[in-house]
Amino acid sequence: MYSFINYQFINRIKNLNVSKFINWWEGQLVDRGFALGIKSLKKQIVLRHYLGFIPKANDFQVHPTNFECNYNLCSKEFYLLGTIYKQSFKLYNSELKIHTAPAFRFSQVHTLNIQDSKKLDASKALVGLPMDESESIEILNCIQGSLKSQHARIIKLYVKFHPASKSKLIKESTLFNKFFIDTNSSIYDQNFSIFISGSSSLVFEAALTGSIVFVYEKDFKNTYLQRYFDQLPNVFIFSSSDELLSLLDQSDNLINLIGTELDILKPKFFSKSSKLLTNKILS
Repeated sequence: MYSFINYQFINRIKNLNVSKFINWWEGQLVDRGFALGIKSLKKQIVLRHYLGFIPKANDFQVHPTNFECNYNLCSKEFYLLGTIYKQSFKLYNSELKIHTAPAFRFSQVHTLNIQDSKKLDASKALVGLPMDESESIEILNCIQGSLKSQHARIIKLYVKFHPASKSKLIKESTLFNKFFIDTNSSIYDQNFSIFISGSSSLVFEAALTGSIVFVYEKDFKNTYLQRYFDQLPNVFIFSSSDELLSLLDQSDNLINLIGTELDILKPKFFSKSSKLLTNKILS
């Protein structure tokens, strides 16, 4: 239905003098309507797709096929937020034109000095919850389970809710007031050497800005497994309270793993904004 609405949207603006259409393309099928609608106008409109997020493991839409391009369901021109994603896009279509563009949503990654994070202790952590309430409850319950252990270290856990989630529902379904502190702080405040979350782009932001990251991954319907975690030396996966407890116990030593390697990885995941790269996608 959304694809159809997007197709109709293009037809509603067909009388406008449009020469270029830049689609904040996140690998979603709904965007096929934009592409088909633009082609149906019989005008020389340039269509460019911009990948504005990090694809997850099941996002097969980030492997555009020859079939899709030949039937005008997507453009052959893609702008990616980092160099590490290029190989994936050409998996089924070697003729695609792949470019690197600024990672607009993640520009703050390049403003922090990773070495500053090494001075922080592991006495507090930030929990960044996803939009899905069920997954958020699952993550908090898993964390609660680790803190109930008599061997659990004392740690303050600050929770930042996704702005689109129902925080009241999540709190009512967990022992929130006993174990957690509500906060509006972000990883860019540099107050947190530990970051706990589900699979999301937040994980990569936190890791590349120097935090030790513990990611909850479990094979259930609300968890979407992520790619590229194996590229980052400071990302660790847990799927149970016991596994998280073990990671928290090691956190003081894990912090020492952070090094200049992350500075090399930053531009691979998130290209730094520049006038040159911005002009490429706009020109």
